[in-house]
Amino acid sequence: MHHSEEFGENFPGWRKRKSYIRYLPPYSPELNPTEIVWKFAKQYRLPISAYLSCENFVSPVEYVLKI
Repeated sequence: MHHSEEFGENFPGWRKRKSYIRYLPPYSPELNPTEIVWKFAKQYRLPISAYLSCENFVSPVEYVLKI
């Protein structure tokens, strides 16, 4: 649940309008599609040289995203 002051101030109004707050699990990378793609890219597709500079990184990442 979000714990910001603004969230807390608006919570009673949402309840009056019968809005429901859905609670998400704590950080769960296995449920996040972006994390799954990056895990695949890092482990299986990106060469070590991709991490040496930004210039070396762009082309391999573009390739992985096209797969």
